[in-house]
Amino acid sequence: MAQVLERASEGERAVIAKSNYAGDIGKIDPQMEFIVSAKCEHNQGQWVCLTHKMSFSNQFVKDTHIHAGKHKLGWFCAFCGTVQVP
Repeated sequence: MAQVLERASEGERAVIAKSNYAGDIGKIDPQMEFIVSAKCEHNQGQWVCLTHKMSFSNQFVKDTHIHAGKHKLGWFCAFCGTVQVP
């Protein structure tokens, strides 16, 4: 199966059901719902897969997850507490 990646779209509804982020700042609780916003200037956060409703603790976990299949990715900004267009 080939890898197909899409970016989240501004204004799109996003639900994150599983979070693998261990940090204290910007923690995503299960079943949090977001409206995707424009990218901010901060660079602290984590990738999220809107297709599978999960976040990733680090780049390796994200890369392993998206190895095959279709995925729509967004960026969760820990500073703003929002899911953003990557």
